[in-house]
Amino acid sequence: GILWTLKILENEEGNIGSPIKTLEKRLYQLLGLARNSENVRIVNQVSSNMVKEKKVIISKELCFRPHMFELETECASHIVRLLKGKPFKVKKDYMEVIKKIESELHICLDEIQRMAVEKAVLENFLVITGGPGSGKTTTILSIIKVLETIFPKCTIKLMAPTGRAARRMSETTGYYSSTIHSGLRISTETEEDYGAESLEEDIIIVDEVSMLDLRI
Repeated sequence: GILWTLKILENEEGNIGSPIKTLEKRLYQLLGLARNSENVRIVNQVSSNMVKEKKVIISKELCFRPHMFELETECASHIVRLLKGKPFKVKKDYMEVIKKIESELHICLDEIQRMAVEKAVLENFLVITGGPGSGKTTTILSIIKVLETIFPKCTIKLMAPTGRAARRMSETTGYYSSTIHSGLRISTETEEDYGAESLEEDIIIVDEVSMLDLRI
């Protein structure tokens, strides 16, 4: 029941780990259990045994299914690896390049957009968030143009989770974008083997990452 509830919470809330109180509340609801002393004792005992047997993982007051915890840990380690990696050596005045691209595109980046473009030049890993109309598309296009100018020999790959998102990305940037499955040559969607291939491009830009399954 606990593993089933965790899976439902993953699908409903999009969270890999669930707060213990949220898990308990949903568990009693799904199993139709009254929250009396006897049921609480049984649930606590079963939970304790599952933790000892590593059928569930508790970390920072969150409860995970084991394989999902492993995926999250692996994802975090890859992000750390990228952040610690040696960035490209910037030989040009990137601030002047940004101004030049603004002029060419007839745009004026706001403070946050400009900061994102600067980070894209200086850092190995960057996450850009914002609601509809916040300027993410303009920021992405600016990043591409600036990176192409500063690093003329670099190769860039654009990807998105769905065919529709990939087409929209291509239309708004003017650069070809593939689906992630196509870009990684994913041939299967089993949890054990996604069959993904490594990417050879220097720079990867992925749109709509919030839609992605952690396994990808």
